[in-house]
Amino acid sequence: KAGGPVQFIIEHESNTFPEAIRYLAKKYNIQLQEILETKSDQDYQEELKRESYSIINEFATTIYEQALFDLPSGKTIGLSYFKERGYLESVIKKFRLGYAPDQRDYLVSKVKDKAYNLESLKELGLTNKNDHDFFSNRVIFPIFNLTGKVIAFSGRKIGQQDYGPKYINSPETPLYTKSKVLYGIHLAKTAIRSKDECILVEGYTDVISLHQSGIENVVASSGTSLTIEQIRLIKRFTSNVKILYDGDAAGVKATLRALELILDENMNVRMVILPSPEDPDSYLKKHGSTQLENFIKVEAVDFVLFKASLIKKEFKDDPIKKSEGISDIIQTIARIPDAIKRSTYIQICAQELDVAEEVLISEINKKIRSEIIKRRTQPLQKPKEEDQIDHPLSAIPSAHQPNVLLKEEDEYQEQSLIRVLILYGHQIMEEDKEKTLAQYINENMEDLYDEFDNKLYERILKEYIHELSENRPVDSNYFIMHKDEAIRNLAIELCSTQFTYSHNWADRWEMELQTQKPPEQNYVRDCYQSIMRFKLKKVQKMIKANKKHLENPSLEEMQQLIILKTQHELLHHRNQIAEILGMRVIT
Repeated sequence: KAGGPVQFIIEHESNTFPEAIRYLAKKYNIQLQEILETKSDQDYQEELKRESYSIINEFATTIYEQALFDLPSGKTIGLSYFKERGYLESVIKKFRLGYAPDQRDYLVSKVKDKAYNLESLKELGLTNKNDHDFFSNRVIFPIFNLTGKVIAFSGRKIGQQDYGPKYINSPETPLYTKSKVLYGIHLAKTAIRSKDECILVEGYTDVISLHQSGIENVVASSGTSLTIEQIRLIKRFTSNVKILYDGDAAGVKATLRALELILDENMNVRMVILPSPEDPDSYLKKHGSTQLENFIKVEAVDFVLFKASLIKKEFKDDPIKKSEGISDIIQTIARIPDAIKRSTYIQICAQELDVAEEVLISEINKKIRSEIIKRRTQPLQKPKEEDQIDHPLSAIPSAHQPNVLLKEEDEYQEQSLIRVLILYGHQIMEEDKEKTLAQYINENMEDLYDEFDNKLYERILKEYIHELSENRPVDSNYFIMHKDEAIRNLAIELCSTQFTYSHNWADRWEMELQTQKPPEQNYVRDCYQSIMRFKLKKVQKMIKANKKHLENPSLEEMQQLIILKTQHELLHHRNQIAEILGMRVIT
């Protein structure tokens, strides 16, 4: 591949552009003056604090590692525990597992020797309120962020000691927010990307066991319900997720509720339920990695279909439970953003649950409309800082977001064409300086004026062309000030873009768009694309209608031949348009 070091880091580490810059700057000790100069004193102090926390966590990890391999109790208790679980020493070192001795001030004494701030240890949860070690007589699992920095710890008690929970964990700190972290992601990200699949398990030991067996594209949610932040972290590397959980019924139902969040992100989810009472770690020990990989491959079931089969088993002949189950599956399918996926699931679930497909379609559409209206009536919220990616090609929602009417499928293409016409119809074409964009549209749409589904859009196009024929100038103000309220409101909506190009990169980093013009100057391409997409949708509609004619059993042979020939011509025309648009046609 071509590209420089920044692009290499972006692709290899799946970092954003700023993350790659910071990574390289730190690696080669380059000070980023542009960033430092824009920070307030408070921001700068916070950054210093985070850096000091990171140094202390790294130091604590090293101490726990040394205790595991060097102390007699570390070898006989901690290391024995890990080896009893079947972990190789190389894997123990790779995950940087450690041991906290049964002493009140083992870590504290080491920290004092280094003159680190004891108050910072308390804030990080490494000491308690009495300045004694928080982790003692436990094996230690360091928790890493995406780039491999230690951000927290989890300690598991050893043996049959009566006091304390099985696991104790670091509190949330400026470095660590539990809902945003996946255990093992720093080691799994490359394998996830290369296999285009992420396997999600429940605990630390499952991750380590699978990783050691050669299944490296695995992470854990660390005992918490799956969160939207964790899902989006996975989505940086793949859109395919397999959930590998044990067969506990209560756990499966809880998992189903959490997994619906993945559907919101338009990701593909498959379930793999191990036979009870096995978990991934125990199954691996009994059957080996090859059999586990085969089990995952064979037993993986699509999440929505898995849920439908569970509902079918539960309601059986109970009509009340059946209606509740169907309502539940409607809620699930309605969350899927992709219309083609939704349609596929509707067909299969209608058959599986023995319910009319039309009923599912109607109820799902009601649910989708309800959610859109609900979101539209909510006050606008500023995106959280962690959800914003500052990238040269990123589009950030502007302060104004117009109301968008619910549209039929073809109306999006129609609206796109009318938007270009209203905003840029008066602009001169680049290749033909004597022709406006509106004239170009007229020449290419003359035989399609009556093909609009939305009659308001059709009226606007015809009125625009009429004004042109009378040599009267027309621009966006003509429609914004129109006497017809419907046209006036639509023009205002279309002129108020939902997205604005971020100038931060040009102003701050002196990096301009290189592969295309800014959005406001790209109207010729937008015009051409809108016309071709409009034509494509209309041809597809004609293909569909023609196909329906063929299903008429009373057609004579000659009529069938004529329709088949027409269908052939339509398909050829569709493929030509799709090729121009760079689209793949799936038949």
